[in-house]
Amino acid sequence: MSYLNKIDEVVKNLESYPNSLRIKKLVVLACTTVWITDAFQLNSISLKDLVRNLRELHPIFANLQQALYELANKLNKSTEYLLVAKMISREMEKLYRNDPGTLSIVNNNETEDFKSFLKPDVKLAVLDLEENQFAQVLKATVEIIDKNNISKSKIISYLPSTSKAIEFYHAFQSTYRKLFINYKEQGFLGELTNPQPSNQLRKSYQSVELLRRSLAKWFSSQEFSEIRNILLQELDPVEEIQLIIHSPNRNLLQLPWHLIFEQFLKNYTKAEIAFRINKNKNYSPRSVFIENIKLLAILGNYGLIDLETEEQEIAAIPNSEVLLLAEPVRQQLDNQIRHKNWNILFFSSSYGNKFEEIYFNRSEKFTIEEFKSFLKRAIASGLELAIINCSNGLEIAEKLADLEIPNLIILREHLPPRVAQSFLKLFLKACASGKSVYMAIREAREKLAPIENIFPGATWLPVIFQNPATEAVTALGLPQRENTQDLEEEDWSEQTITVSESLEIDNHDLDFEQSSPQLSQTTFYTNISLVKTISGFDSEVYAVVISPDGQKIVGGSGDLEHEDNAIYIWDIDTGNLINSLKGHLHWVYAVAITPDSKKIVSGSFDNTIKIWDINTNTIKPTNIEDYDRVNAIAISPDGKMIVSGCDDNTAKIWNLETGVLIKTLRSHSRRVNSVAISPDGQTLITGSDDHTIKVWSLATGSLIDTLTGHTKPVLCVVITPDGKNIISSSDDQTIKIWDLATGRLTATLTGHEKSVLAIAISPDGHTIVSSSLDKNIKIWDFNTGHLINTLSGHENIILCVAISPDGRKIVSSSYGEIRVWEVMEVTVSNSNHQLK
Repeated sequence: MSYLNKIDEVVKNLESYPNSLRIKKLVVLACTTVWITDAFQLNSISLKDLVRNLRELHPIFANLQQALYELANKLNKSTEYLLVAKMISREMEKLYRNDPGTLSIVNNNETEDFKSFLKPDVKLAVLDLEENQFAQVLKATVEIIDKNNISKSKIISYLPSTSKAIEFYHAFQSTYRKLFINYKEQGFLGELTNPQPSNQLRKSYQSVELLRRSLAKWFSSQEFSEIRNILLQELDPVEEIQLIIHSPNRNLLQLPWHLIFEQFLKNYTKAEIAFRINKNKNYSPRSVFIENIKLLAILGNYGLIDLETEEQEIAAIPNSEVLLLAEPVRQQLDNQIRHKNWNILFFSSSYGNKFEEIYFNRSEKFTIEEFKSFLKRAIASGLELAIINCSNGLEIAEKLADLEIPNLIILREHLPPRVAQSFLKLFLKACASGKSVYMAIREAREKLAPIENIFPGATWLPVIFQNPATEAVTALGLPQRENTQDLEEEDWSEQTITVSESLEIDNHDLDFEQSSPQLSQTTFYTNISLVKTISGFDSEVYAVVISPDGQKIVGGSGDLEHEDNAIYIWDIDTGNLINSLKGHLHWVYAVAITPDSKKIVSGSFDNTIKIWDINTNTIKPTNIEDYDRVNAIAISPDGKMIVSGCDDNTAKIWNLETGVLIKTLRSHSRRVNSVAISPDGQTLITGSDDHTIKVWSLATGSLIDTLTGHTKPVLCVVITPDGKNIISSSDDQTIKIWDLATGRLTATLTGHEKSVLAIAISPDGHTIVSSSLDKNIKIWDFNTGHLINTLSGHENIILCVAISPDGRKIVSSSYGEIRVWEVMEVTVSNSNHQLK
């Protein structure tokens, strides 16, 4: 094959990879050292020129690999760009084959230096818990261990007793198991279609909410502050973090630690929780990858699962081999372990109620010792990972602890067959894409979130049990070609069930003195009531925000006669006007509150930005003269910078303290309607009348990406709390969701009949709220894109919406009125407390 033909083949293969956009960006950067914003628009001819240049820039293949891996490592510590670098290297190697001298020492085997680039940084945060029954306290030792196995920090703290939380967990466990039996009796577990709302489901919802609040109160206690602080000080969100919970007390391990560290996991998107029962060896950071997927799935019962389809879907994962055994006999199991080297075992069965008896079909079972013997033989044949979905998962994990299975995933409570299969496919797909076992289980758990509508608490169930005997890092093997089609994922969105306002549970009481945690279930947004209408003014409220403490509404207003160009501050509960700040000469089109709640920043059509002191009620605004009408305002998370979007087609970055202009961002061809800053303060998003969304570096002001897809002006942009996605709304009546890292459009939501003026995202990132010229507010499930609810009642167009920090209130603004909507109340009978 000629050199030119080889280049054509390389280009064709690079373009066909799922990560082709990242590949093109990395190739451009490696050739030119200039980041390109529209790499996806590169045609084959342009890419061919770049590939040729890349070959000429690096005559030795080893140098090319080194350059690509170092560049990928600088761009992103996560696996994605490192995988891309390896994909490019694999294809580029073909251009060096005719001249063996150019291959240097690499050939097909990478040096240890290159392997180290593919191994992301890992830190361990180990929480060791010892119970003192007499003192009713927990001794908590927290140790941070870095990637070099060096202990960086260690503290000892004494925590309040968890007896109340454990009591609530047992209540949850009881309602979950009764719900499972209820569904099973209905014959529902096979199909999972439209279960009827039941008293048992309502009790299950409430048990989850009670448990959530109990754990939130425990975690927010003063005694926990040292632990929270050391995690914040010592851990970096760009690193993979393994938060290991160790305790000899099964009750403590039963607690849903994913709930306890819910906010931590939202902020640290590369963190996952694992358990350890034994502590007979030292901890060691390790990022575990599955090289090739050779799966033996044993389904002790499988309901109405289409086994042939399931097997085909899993087999479609790159570099995979799969065998599904449905209710096998013992001889089949023995043959597979004896004659095949499976590296992943999935065992699922709901038969039997004793953990000492593990059924592999309706009548045959392993004793726990027989099951251990079976697993020992599998380990000897190369088993790397076992996933077990049985009743009494923690008890099984305890019994298997001495087996030294390299990686063990347990589902604490049994998941129904179809849900368990969905979890398995999501997990394997994430592994095949290059994610570590820890990141793969996190991704699979999070994608199961919609199933919580019918199985509350389901996303807590899969947990990793770390084996201290396994210290080595498994080599990361990449497929020759990734499957470009996503595996079919289950759609649980149609299973949404409205929970009634009054739920009952007996003999439980909880003191909710502290502020309640955020709601994380979209189900609660199905029942919302209008609780307050604020009126008494004759202007349009163009912008509305809620203070970080959730107590105040701040609105920017204006009228045609310019007599009411003011900023109003209302009490969110009473609707009473607290203060009005006047000084703008034209409509106040944008307002924002600093993270410390001390200042209000306003932007106006009078071409100024003003900064107000919210506490003293003194009107001494700091005045910033802009060059055109100010349409949008955002404040950086550290409270040091203001970003404005203006009619002059620019976004500007200002020093909040001094009012000095830092940088002007020019690229849009029409006015900038909306601006948003990512939670980590690194990225700025702008939306414009030119139909585009642009992604910028806030620190440098450089343009990173341009997103196209809207067919009319982009009116509003927001970033999800985890910083992974952009949500936009437009005059084209749609809402779009984009992957921030890749710029890929992932979903388009339709339902509004006119322009979508404003959007907001709930603090937990599960729910989108939108307002429109059609005078309706719509509430959407972020994960599925399905419409949850529509709120009507406004007589005029709805200009803006906001969600309170606890996720329980929605505020909407229009001409002459503000409306406050509240999420469903849950009343606890036999208690003096109400969950509001």
